[in-house]
Amino acid sequence: MVSCFRLTDVLLIPQLERPLVSWLKLQNKGYQIIGEGPIISVKNCDKTVLEAILDGSLPRIPEMQQSAMLTFEF
Repeated sequence: MVSCFRLTDVLLIPQLERPLVSWLKLQNKGYQIIGEGPIISVKNCDKTVLEAILDGSLPRIPEMQQSAMLTFEF
């Protein structure tokens, strides 16, 4: 998995603890969404660029650092 993945053209909702990612928007940009068990992988040209883990019924993107930069670009 790559260490940097940038999403653009996203909406910010300050009241939420975490940013939201539109899976449909990722697919419309040409990314492939694959789910295996509790893991959801986002791929581009067969390379995994993002992984999420199901947390109850919602996917959660784990953060590698205590404070993550919240800049996303598609």
